[in-house]
Amino acid sequence: MIIMILAMLLVPTVDVLAKILTQSLGPVQVSFIRTLLQTLLIMLILLRSPAGSGSLRRLNLALKLRLSIAGVLISTAITFMMWSLKELPVANAIALFFIEPLLLMALSGLILKERTPWVRYLAAIVGLIGAMVVIRPNWQLYGFSAVLPMLAALCYALHFIVIRKCRDHLQPLQIQAGTGIAGILFLGLLLIAGSHTEEAVLHWSSLQSNHLPLLALLGAVSAVSYLMINVAFHRSAASTLAPFQYLEIVSATFLGFLVFSEYPDSLTLVGTGIILGAGLFVIAHEQKSNPAKKSVMESRSKLRNVGT
Repeated sequence: MIIMILAMLLVPTVDVLAKILTQSLGPVQVSFIRTLLQTLLIMLILLRSPAGSGSLRRLNLALKLRLSIAGVLISTAITFMMWSLKELPVANAIALFFIEPLLLMALSGLILKERTPWVRYLAAIVGLIGAMVVIRPNWQLYGFSAVLPMLAALCYALHFIVIRKCRDHLQPLQIQAGTGIAGILFLGLLLIAGSHTEEAVLHWSSLQSNHLPLLALLGAVSAVSYLMINVAFHRSAASTLAPFQYLEIVSATFLGFLVFSEYPDSLTLVGTGIILGAGLFVIAHEQKSNPAKKSVMESRSKLRNVGT
């Protein structure tokens, strides 16, 4: 439990580093470098595991296709978050992104035709209302940027739906490595295409000496946080750890204030509370109604890509 708490307090460091970097580098460029560094670290760990990296080459075409689609979705989600952090306060962006577990629950019923209790749909609606409350004071200031974390949340939720069937055939490290490789290729193609457009978001900027330690730290913290979460779920029940993921919002608020002197206004705090309350209510309801069965939110936590 302590490891999970520490991981959730550490994860927003990735967002803070991303916000610093995107002030001088494009969101796609930062996403590409972050994905590249994290995937390299994950591959090194996978090489030392019993499965080994060679297991990815032996996958059937259907699994490779799923991992590729999931990689594109998660890379898009990361890019949307990087883009939003360039404009939005850290706490606001993270709060809006946390509609993702609620979207995942609703989409699992709609797309996968899973039996979905009405409580999940109700929680998703309440969470979206909370997101609207958060957006309301931000729309006039930030415009479209205020919607970017929600688009990131949608892509992130869809990515979990795509890899749902992969979990029976692959270990989390293999999924992380496979989606990471696909993400590197996708973001690399975006950067190549971006060099022929006027869109600054897609441009590659020259790296300065002050960028290098920040980028290295970004990749390292992403990988370490992911490993801490996996260790936590290996040692403790998912039902015990799932609520602690919401500590990320608290940590993001604190770091945003500490580093950027950002503090959420009253409507943002109210909206964040609504989103947080909806998520915790579903976790508590599902634990009470069927404690032997893992909820979608709990299962989702085990495969989480850190730093989104």
